[in-house]
This record gives sequence, structure tokens and C-alpha cells, in this order.
Amino acid sequence: MTSGLPRHFKVVATVHFSLVAVLVVIHFAQRFLHRHEKHEMITYVNLSGDPVPPPTVVPVEEVKPPEPPPPPPKEIPQPPKKKIEKSKKRVKKEPEKQTRERPLPDLEKILRDTVEATQKFKESQEAIPAWYFKLVRKTMYDAWRQPSSLASSQGLKAVISIRVNRDGSISRRELVGSSGNVTMDDSVVEAVYSVKKLKPLPNEFRGKYKDITIEFEVTH
Repeated sequence: MTSGLPRHFKVVATVHFSLVAVLVVIHFAQRFLHRHEKHEMITYVNLSGDPVPPPTVVPVEEVKPPEPPPPPPKEIPQPPKKKIEKSKKRVKKEPEKQTRERPLPDLEKILRDTVEATQKFKESQEAIPAWYFKLVRKTMYDAWRQPSSLASSQGLKAVISIRVNRDGSISRRELVGSSGNVTMDDSVVEAVYSVKKLKPLPNEFRGKYKDITIEFEVTH
């Protein structure tokens, strides 16, 4: 068996050597063939007949040289200043007129006078019959007790103003004219306050109230 192994290796080595030799021969043969091949040059010819446009030329912008700076402005000579001559003549100043400030009108007083005038005009248009005034005076005199101390003071007078509402009630009592005698004034005021209500205002009068003035006079 030992004599058969070397023979086997010889066969294998011979086969491998033959394969390597064949490969080397094929390699050199291919290189030899490629060396003698001629390269063909292909030329393209324009058969359409259209002219080939020339290459476009991009114009180059001209670079302008920088402008020189403007010359400095020339100084304009100023005219000589004229001397102003002062006049020696004296000018007389006129005295200033003193204006007096006029006082502002009293608006509140004007408004009050206007309202009073309007009220009086309205009252004159809506007059109350004379009989109603006589009735009011009689009612007040009946309520007045003349002080005995005023017996020697005949003609002494005091004036009272009252406001009579539509239903005859009295909403205001005021002493508008003093007699100068405290006893006389107090007796009159007491008499007026003692009367709580009067007869309703007449139908001829359409206002809501009526201010009536009553004059009290010492008679005995």
C-alpha cells in the first residue's frame, strides 16, 4: 500500500501542472491577439443640412473710470455792512389809554329776574277773580287777634305772602314786609299759621298754585 501512494500523488501533480500550463498559454495568446487589433475611428457627419449656430459671445461691460471729485465751492465775497445811522430826532410816545375793565354781568341775577318776570306775566294771564282775594283776606283777618298794646298804633302795617295750592292748602308762609314792631309781626305770623286750609282755587285759574300777598293793618 505504501508503494501505491506515491504513484497517486504523481498523477495528481501531473494533472495540476497541465492545467496551470494551459492557463498560462491561453493568457499569453489573448494578449498577443489584442495587440494586433486595429481601433476604428467613427466620424459623425451632420446630414440634416442645418447650419451649426456659432458660439454665443457674451459682451463684456465697459468699466467706466471713476469721476473726479467736484472742485471745492468758491467763497462768495460778502458785501460790506452798511452802518445804520441813528436818528437824532426824538419821537414822542403817546400816552397809553387806560382801558377800564367792565364788570361781568351777574348771570344768576339776570336769570332770577327773567324767571320772576315770566311768572308775573303768567299770573297776569291767569288772573284770579277779586272775590277769591277778598275771601282769603277776610279769613286771615278773622284769625288775627290784634294785640291790645297796639291800640295807639293805628296804621301800623305788616305784609305776609302765602302760597295757596290747587286744593286750597297753604304750602308757604313768609313775612315779606315787617312793621318794625315785634309784637305786631309775631301776631300776624301766628294768625297766618293758624289757618291750615282755604277754599280751593277757582276753576278760572289753571295753575297748580297761587302766591297771594296779604297786608295786615292795625285799625283800633
